Amino acid sequence: MRLASAMIFGSRINQIKNNILLIPGPITTSKQVQHSMTKDIASRQHKFVDTIASVRKYLLDISNASSKNYSCILFQGSGTYANEAVIGSFPNTSKFLSFSNGIYGQRLFDIADTLNIDSKIINCNPLEKITIKDVQKNLSDETHVSLVHHETSNGIVNDIEGISKYLKEKNKIVMVDGISSLGGIPINIEELDIDYFVGSSNKCLHAFPGISFIIAKKKTLELSKTRRSLSLDLYGQYKDFEKNGQFRYTPPPQIVESLNTSIKELIEQGGVPIRYESYLKKNKILREGLENMGLTSYISKENQGPIMVLFRYPWKGFDFYELYLRLLKKNIVIYSAQIMSEEVFRLGNIGEITEEELIYCVDCIKFEINEMKSEITNKAMIIGKY
Repeated sequence: MRLASAMIFGSRINQIKNNILLIPGPITTSKQVQHSMTKDIASRQHKFVDTIASVRKYLLDISNASSKNYSCILFQGSGTYANEAVIGSFPNTSKFLSFSNGIYGQRLFDIADTLNIDSKIINCNPLEKITIKDVQKNLSDETHVSLVHHETSNGIVNDIEGISKYLKEKNKIVMVDGISSLGGIPINIEELDIDYFVGSSNKCLHAFPGISFIIAKKKTLELSKTRRSLSLDLYGQYKDFEKNGQFRYTPPPQIVESLNTSIKELIEQGGVPIRYESYLKKNKILREGLENMGLTSYISKENQGPIMVLFRYPWKGFDFYELYLRLLKKNIVIYSAQIMSEEVFRLGNIGEITEEELIYCVDCIKFEINEMKSEITNKAMIIGKY
């Protein structure tokens, strides 16, 4: 049976030549997105300025934010750069509060603390969603409040809709880190009256790393002109985009081009709602496929989002790195993570991965774990004889 399985895997490997990134980002990209990176593009070229305008419009559209009330400001760099640009624009009199149930909620606080902004963090349960009750219990005189939509470290989707509405009733400036949710989880930024929504190119938008962005309310931008950095000056970048449609400093044209291509693909495929449904199906393949072999999910179904699944190690002393190397030979890349001092698998199902490829990945993981277990058993038997 193992020989037959190995033969099946071998035939599939011959067809899958590129890496399948079974991680929550960077992700596996389409051929069309990859091809868009092959052209030399000048950063002040009029066609590139048109591409920038296209990306900014598309991002507003898929976020359900109107150009009348919102602007899309692009930044060179990862999502953390955009988060720092937002927090760095807060007035000196601001009081900042971050609700966190993972690494990225913590990072928002770390940015504010580094910038010497009056700030504090509320650490919530990393195995559960942040809810209105958490906010009601801990909110006081803060002016600015942040939380993460999809917490990438554990795969939990927090209650952005309920929390945002409550915070706006309390007249708070609301910042949402949507880096690993925008493009894959439906949201209506304007309806929720969110002030800042931060995103990135290399997660659910299926492009390459290198561009981050902020969907920002124009009225809020006019009240937040503080500059704590030259290159991450949010208001300065906003005004330049509004005036001439260009970056203030040298952008990565090929990355912007790839993002424009990937968003077009998203729209052609039916938009965010269709991608969300696809993620749900693929997430189910991952979760049920590995649970059926005996692995235990770390986050409950009620709290787990559609983008990734965490699993406990199958036995004490499990060698994750060995599994990583075994899967790498089959063009599959996986990550581990640490949650509450426990090492776990962190398997993502986003990117240009078909259901067939995902089933192949699940089969490979099951096969290699069983092989590792068998080798340990055989070794123990040999040692027992002597």
